[in-house]
Amino acid sequence: LRGVGPLMLHYGLAPGVVPITASWRELRSLRKSLTRQQRRVLDRRRAALARLVALHDRRSAVDPVDEARLLVHLADATAGGSVR
Repeated sequence: LRGVGPLMLHYGLAPGVVPITASWRELRSLRKSLTRQQRRVLDRRRAALARLVALHDRRSAVDPVDEARLLVHLADATAGGSVR
């Protein structure tokens, strides 16, 4: 996910909460090593973070209502701690 590093710093997310992989091969390998429940958690976290990245990639100003809604989704997805 491009742009994740700055957003993790901006929102105070701990490293390891959302594993960042450099390639699809690494992501696939990581997912294969996880249980089904852990894969679901990983997918929810990556999806929530991807939505935030997309929000910040817009040319217009970030809508605070959309940002708050997406932060709630991210908080729900990261409530369990680290994936591993």
